[in-house]
Amino acid sequence: MSINEPLKRITVTGPPCAGKSTIIETFRKEFCEIIQCLPEIATILITQLRITPETKESSIVLTEEFGQALYHVQHSLEKLSEEIAKRTGKKALLLDKSCLDVAVHFLSIGKNLKEYEKEFNTPISEDYKKSDLVLFLELPKKETYENVRKNNFARRETYEEAKRIGEIYFNVWKNHPKFSYIENNSTWEDNLENVRKTLRAFLKI
Repeated sequence: MSINEPLKRITVTGPPCAGKSTIIETFRKEFCEIIQCLPEIATILITQLRITPETKESSIVLTEEFGQALYHVQHSLEKLSEEIAKRTGKKALLLDKSCLDVAVHFLSIGKNLKEYEKEFNTPISEDYKKSDLVLFLELPKKETYENVRKNNFARRETYEEAKRIGEIYFNVWKNHPKFSYIENNSTWEDNLENVRKTLRAFLKI
């Protein structure tokens, strides 16, 4: 990356089990010299704090306190990842969700966007500016969803719940000027290639 070239920030978002983490891991290896990746912070917190759905402590996930912690950890690791990217000459930062996705958590527990903006002193319009490109992954078919969910200990949502959450993600992000909707109506390899082409075109690589 040229010293005068700004770092591009790309957010991968969407409902649970849509393939976000797989995309992050795939591109971490494929574009290791170009892209700095940040995995999903919520999954890290849930697994490392042992608050996965089968535990009695897991109810904390559905609280405002968890959302607050999630936002601040996300914000700190985004800043750190951005610094790593700049120091190592990367062209872009690829995020498995970003701070704005915490708004979805707030909406999911009965809060509203105004409360999110007030809590973190950040209007949605400013959050939009922190992502140069948004890749929204569509929810897969139910059978695929269930197969993915059973291998992810951090996931608690039924398919219907995931569909509802996906609609919230969509409504939060849909007005972003660089919003790209990635359909999930083909094979996973085709979906991955769609994301890859979109990413390559955006970064001109």
